[in-house]
Amino acid sequence: MDVRSDRLRNFFSKHDRAYRIKKEVRDMVVFAIQNVITDPPFSKIDLVSCRNLLIYMKSELQKKILPIFHYSLTKGGFLFLGTSETVGEFSDMFAPVDRKWKVFRRKDSEAAAVIPLELGPRAMAVPAMMLPEPRAARPYKHTNQELIEQMMLDTYPASGLLVNEKADILYFHGLTGRYLHPPVGEASFNALAMARQGLKIALANSIRKAASSKEMVRVDNLRMRLRGEEAILNLIVKPIQEPPSKRGLLAVIFEDVGRLAPELVLPTSDQGDESAQVRIREMEHQLATTKEYLQTTIEELETSNEELKSTNEELQSANEELQSTNEELETAKEEQQSVNEELITVSSELQQKIDALSKSNDDMTNLLARTQIGTIFLDTKLNIQRFTPMAKKIIHLIDSDIGRSVRDMAHNLQYDRMLEDAGEVLRTLNSKEIEVRSKSGTWYTMHILPYRTTQNIIEGVVVTFLDITDRKQAEMLVRESEQRYRSIGRLTAAVWTCTPHGQLTYLSDGFKKLFGYSAEDRDGKKWLEIIGISPTERGLEKVLSDWKKCNESGAVWNHTFTARDRSGKDRPMIARVAAVKDDGDEITSWVGVNIDATELQEMTRPCIESPQ
Repeated sequence: MDVRSDRLRNFFSKHDRAYRIKKEVRDMVVFAIQNVITDPPFSKIDLVSCRNLLIYMKSELQKKILPIFHYSLTKGGFLFLGTSETVGEFSDMFAPVDRKWKVFRRKDSEAAAVIPLELGPRAMAVPAMMLPEPRAARPYKHTNQELIEQMMLDTYPASGLLVNEKADILYFHGLTGRYLHPPVGEASFNALAMARQGLKIALANSIRKAASSKEMVRVDNLRMRLRGEEAILNLIVKPIQEPPSKRGLLAVIFEDVGRLAPELVLPTSDQGDESAQVRIREMEHQLATTKEYLQTTIEELETSNEELKSTNEELQSANEELQSTNEELETAKEEQQSVNEELITVSSELQQKIDALSKSNDDMTNLLARTQIGTIFLDTKLNIQRFTPMAKKIIHLIDSDIGRSVRDMAHNLQYDRMLEDAGEVLRTLNSKEIEVRSKSGTWYTMHILPYRTTQNIIEGVVVTFLDITDRKQAEMLVRESEQRYRSIGRLTAAVWTCTPHGQLTYLSDGFKKLFGYSAEDRDGKKWLEIIGISPTERGLEKVLSDWKKCNESGAVWNHTFTARDRSGKDRPMIARVAAVKDDGDEITSWVGVNIDATELQEMTRPCIESPQ
């Protein structure tokens, strides 16, 4: 055992095979169940030991608990955390005592006073007997406004700031807009980010000096760019010593001089030399300030480098400690309970994912059923993995066929190369598209393409069947219509089509025979241009006017006129033009038939001159 024999004898009593602590010792210790999240916190505690608890909490919960620990500790009390835990962003509440063992001391932080302690309902029902006795009135706490204003009234009639050691502004006094301006981009209340040109380096150097030495720092005759002009000011940074609650803050004071100090003006008759000497003095002063700033920065970087090295060593040591702690955690009851809770959480998340997967599976099943597309999923051995209800009409499948080879399945397609084509797609990874017909006369477009996983792994092929019977029938009707159309074109004298605006889109073979124009001659021309109306035609304007009216109204146009063919010969012509309209009664094109009236007269003459 880890307990010495004398301690066992003095503080423990033996019961069977175990030891129990004596009642005298137990009476000296108060045991209480405490929920650090919902219960009211204890106060005036010298030591809070919270090891390996925060690592099981999210950052939001840690941010609530650490201010409660700060409230519970007495002034100068200690916080003892686990080797893998830290106070994080609450460095203004706790000062490190031993970084290796994670021991921190409570700091008198003004920020902690404004952090709300979110307590549960149990905190609202504290018995009167547990309430602390009334204390003497606390000393008056000076506000930032009172502090900086009192300092300005007592010492300097100037503008200034109240900042912390990081140069974050806590209070503005006077017209500080002459020295500060808002930075471009994300809002910031850092004095260094807001300082105007010529002031930033001196301000940063002075704040660092005053914070480290705890003494006032003064920089006289500092040049600064202000609204395109140079202004001269004295910069004073003074650490706050009283009251104690404000220690660590700094007062930054701006004294507006407006001109060079007398000691920098050299008495000489030559104004040019005088100006040059003054400028040299100023540049030397600025150079010295810059060197000092750079030297301070270098020292800080070296210090930070040493701290990083030390932190790295601490992290390595902490890593070794974590390994041994991990072994201890495996045997501890508290750790087992935590693992059990984590398993419950993981199980809950897994159940949610299973439910989501089941929902997605149902959505996919309904989607495939609603698309009316027959789909078969095959693995790399061309065994059936899944199929949609529509596929049952094409290939004779039942639910028990899953896992069987597609080669054993019967189908009603007039096509026997499905197995070979699926194997070819699996080998070449090139998809195939084939139009196939069933024995009942239904047409399908069959797509065969590789089945790829989200990791781009080929795990089989997908065969889909899309019913295109309506499209095939429409194509057949179109072909029949075209054949009829062309037959009519060959039988009649001249057949042509044009757009709603009159541009020719088709000329039949009979048109070439009648007028001498072929399909190559129609590009960009209107039918009245290529079928030229003879200039000798009487009522030419009426012909054109009637066609224009029909073109606007969509009525059938019938007219007899004299047309002139390509050779210049005039022919009496009978024209009949009808509009082609869509479902919305809009004209999509015009179809015209022209007949040579001369041939028609010759065809009808024997009938007219036959004896009575």
